[in-house]
Amino acid sequence: MKERLVRIERETINVIKEALDKFNNPAIFWAGGKDSTTMLYVMKKILGDINFPVIVLDTNYEFQETLDFMNRVAKQWKLNLIKVRNTQNIIDEKDGCCAKFKIDALSKILKNHNFDGVFVGIRKDEHSSRSIENFFSYREYPPHFRIHPLLNWSEDDIWEYTQSNNIQQNPLYNLVVDGNLFYRSIGCRLCTKPIQKLVVPERAGRGFTKEGSMEKFRSIGYF
Repeated sequence: MKERLVRIERETINVIKEALDKFNNPAIFWAGGKDSTTMLYVMKKILGDINFPVIVLDTNYEFQETLDFMNRVAKQWKLNLIKVRNTQNIIDEKDGCCAKFKIDALSKILKNHNFDGVFVGIRKDEHSSRSIENFFSYREYPPHFRIHPLLNWSEDDIWEYTQSNNIQQNPLYNLVVDGNLFYRSIGCRLCTKPIQKLVVPERAGRGFTKEGSMEKFRSIGYF
């Protein structure tokens, strides 16, 4: 691997090890995208089997490709999944799929299981609201720490590391739509659209309402 990849992988490993020493009841949040899947890969690389829970939140509007990918990887890596599936219906993304079906569900599952540390695969360069995060970030509702091992990685780092280590990723990233559109950031079907590959920012294909409210979402428990 390139020198930068070796360095940031080592940094990530150190964060993971520090977190495992610090927290008694950790869990991992896995969304099925490139970042959280890469985080899982690094954790499996240093731990062998991952013997603590992996939280999967299904809004009921997930892409079938994402669900199939996650089920396949979970079986191969012998992951201990805790699945939370929404059964309500909403009309469109303006109704707040993330607020209704992710933030509330995550808060409940953290409270019910008393998790004190949750690993999350966010990166600083994804969104301005995430650029102010630390490796360990406290949340009050319920009280716990968010652990961000990939915080200093870039989008290019993720893909270079994926290629260097032959990490399987969500097949939606390889899907070409209408000849020149691609998925760069994958959420649920309500807030994810394919975009031109060179469009900046990375999350340009995510719902406008959601992206404009990211700071608010973060303050009440989103990633």
